[in-house]
Amino acid sequence: MISLLIFILALVVLYLLSRIFIQKLFVVLYRFTRSEKKASYLLALIFLPGTFIHEISHFLAALFLLVPVGELNLVPEYTGNGVRLGSVAIGRTDLIRNSTIGIAPFIVGSAIILGLVSYAISADHFNPVFISFVIFVIFQITHTMFSSKKDLHAVVELSVLLIIVISLMFIFNFTQPFIYLAEFVEENQNVIQQFAYYLFVPIGLEILLLLLFNKTKI
Repeated sequence: MISLLIFILALVVLYLLSRIFIQKLFVVLYRFTRSEKKASYLLALIFLPGTFIHEISHFLAALFLLVPVGELNLVPEYTGNGVRLGSVAIGRTDLIRNSTIGIAPFIVGSAIILGLVSYAISADHFNPVFISFVIFVIFQITHTMFSSKKDLHAVVELSVLLIIVISLMFIFNFTQPFIYLAEFVEENQNVIQQFAYYLFVPIGLEILLLLLFNKTKI
């Protein structure tokens, strides 16, 4: 269970740092270019691979759940609250499908990272080129796989509903699913812990870059 808590803590820290880092990087690019449009396009170019994975995850999840989809847009847009790297038009649907579509980038991104890390370990691919590629992929995905505020709003609503359902399950002493869940976490705690530790790679890199930005008064 400790491994799961470490994993959740790493995700929360990474989410907060990724938001700060993207906005800080935009400021840096803006000061170099003196143009919001140019800074936005440079930012989009830097995170284009991760943005594509994020938006295509929304797109494919919506198609799989039979929800109407519209245009897929990878052109960045600067708003008063920050930079939106991409978007995809999704039709209105129910709470559960909307939340599933919202967390699709996290699920797909996590699967890609876990698959790459597992392959690197099992095949002993520890040469500098491949490790650099893995770090690049982790950096891209972890900065773009977290849902937007709109997506997170639907997830929060679903979480509230789940809390109510779980509370009722405990009240009526229907706890067998939680026993299975605890057993699953216990059996896979090494994998969860290893994945959590790999998330500290982009966390450390972001902290280093943010300290560098502050050091140079950018």
